[in-house]
Amino acid sequence: MAKARLRIEHIMGRVEDIIELSSDRELNMTARVALCAEPKHLEAIAGLSDDIQLIELALDQDPPEAIANVSQIMILQVDPALPMSIARIERLKNQYPYMHIVAGLPDVDMRTTRKMIRLGIEDVVRIPFDNDEVMTCVLDVATRIDASKADVALAPVIAVMKSVGGCGASTVATHLAGAFTRHLHEEMSVCIIDLDLQMGNVAPFLGARPRLTIQDLIETDSRLDDDLLNSVIVKSDSGVDVISAPADIIPIEAIDATKLGHILKLVRQNYDMVVLDLPADLTNWALATVVEADLTIVLAQLDLASLNQTKRRLRLLASMGYEKQSIEVVLNKVGRKLFGSIDTDDAERALGHDITFKLGRETELLSDAQSQGLLVWDVNARGKLGKEFAALSEHIAGKVTSDE
Repeated sequence: MAKARLRIEHIMGRVEDIIELSSDRELNMTARVALCAEPKHLEAIAGLSDDIQLIELALDQDPPEAIANVSQIMILQVDPALPMSIARIERLKNQYPYMHIVAGLPDVDMRTTRKMIRLGIEDVVRIPFDNDEVMTCVLDVATRIDASKADVALAPVIAVMKSVGGCGASTVATHLAGAFTRHLHEEMSVCIIDLDLQMGNVAPFLGARPRLTIQDLIETDSRLDDDLLNSVIVKSDSGVDVISAPADIIPIEAIDATKLGHILKLVRQNYDMVVLDLPADLTNWALATVVEADLTIVLAQLDLASLNQTKRRLRLLASMGYEKQSIEVVLNKVGRKLFGSIDTDDAERALGHDITFKLGRETELLSDAQSQGLLVWDVNARGKLGKEFAALSEHIAGKVTSDE
């Protein structure tokens, strides 16, 4: 058997064996594939399958139009430090929206991979090229090509990240999703995915009673499609569709990041907005979903423990190449300041990041609403907290839709 292809699992820089190929295995597919790179890199893979067309191309050149017009998958040598190399990716994505682009990179790390994903890159392979790695990558991408979805735009993704447990992330995520439909547009389709495997409360907070959960989607041996997705989704009275956390506590690492990525893409193809409620523990698969997010809300409280963890998460997001303007720090459970020693200005100086919104502490109202599976405006239509959630949703929607 040939050696396994080494694939970067999204942004984690974690290399693992994902599939074994025999040395004489053919691609066995109809997708047209082109590999464009400098001549010195093509020489190393001269024995590559005839199903892949090798094109000599300088880093600042666009692929020939005759090749680009017919290529469904294109492996393109990329130099992230060369603006012209990056610019041609954007041109290809604009001119050939159905093309699946794979980036050939000499160095693969979190920051670079995130940048590639944000540009719409499907996958990455290492340079110098390896025959088996290239073939496996092409096979992997080819299995994800779905002509019926090729022209469907992907919905924005909002990730809600906890600073510490109990900071109210599920409350914010559910109300944010509900506010998108209630306060922005009644016809806006919104799906919230509860990725807090062990402590997930999204479904009960929205009064949803799921029969199946995210675990069923991940563990299925069937092909992911709309019918399978709809069998798991539960519609709530708030107008938000829910993919619930598992009914039973499962190991926090019991998620396949690649499968989860496929699920997220399918959800994005079927909705106008997607909200993710992340677990407190930032596992490899959780961070992989953050990479896909258009915007991440880091939820904090005005206490030292929460602010310390918020700062650590901000540093982590920065190390992943996450743009500062795509991170929103939101303070939750803010009460009247009497003799408190920490205020918003203190928090902003400590974090080195602006605080976008402050959400008030209305414990009794929230408890009353959530015990009934309702949102706060269903209990008190004129309450201050409901207005704060509405303002937050308008701000967030404005940012992610303006970037499209």
